[in-house]
Amino acid sequence: GSLQITPMDGLTSSGYEGGPFDPSSHDYTLHNSGGTTIDWTASKNEDWVGLSETSGTLNAGASTTVSVSINANANMLTPNTYTDSVTFNNTTNGSGNTTRPVSLTVSPQPGDLAVTPLTGLTSTGVEGGPFDPSSETYTLNNTGGSSLDWTASGTASWVSLSQTSGTLNAGESTTVTVSINTAAEALSLGTYEDAITFTDTTNEEQSTREVDLT
Repeated sequence: GSLQITPMDGLTSSGYEGGPFDPSSHDYTLHNSGGTTIDWTASKNEDWVGLSETSGTLNAGASTTVSVSINANANMLTPNTYTDSVTFNNTTNGSGNTTRPVSLTVSPQPGDLAVTPLTGLTSTGVEGGPFDPSSETYTLNNTGGSSLDWTASGTASWVSLSQTSGTLNAGESTTVTVSINTAAEALSLGTYEDAITFTDTTNEEQSTREVDLT
């Protein structure tokens, strides 16, 4: 009896910290290409690797399938690249003993821009000013696991921003003050609107806050 394992490639998986990971498994066909019965085993070292079967017997010409998978223990791994190997052994005569590599790349969770408060700036006043409230301060917090770049923008000339762009590392925060500037003093009677767009340019996500001036 002789043990043949197909395919030849290993399992290479990746994903963000906490999972899921893709691909999550790889199937191998174990075939006895010889003329007598053999016993076989499959083994691994790391607890984040799973095996659907770990031993068996193959008659002459018979085949079976073993699935190598990334199991739930991988969800606890910190960002890094991890490796293991699965060993397939012909325990009857050693013919066809072989290994297949397993590689898992765990990446930090992407950055996530949270903007608070959720409310906009609603300001009122007499023609020529002053206007009250004159400003609103927003906190920009990166709640994800990787750094991100951000921008803040509006369109109205009577609205000013204390900052318009920056970078936030994981867990960092900053503030942007949206204010009614002196250009509003030249506005005639009426209600005016603008919207401030906060953009996570790294992950292409946006949120807006309304600005209303009466």
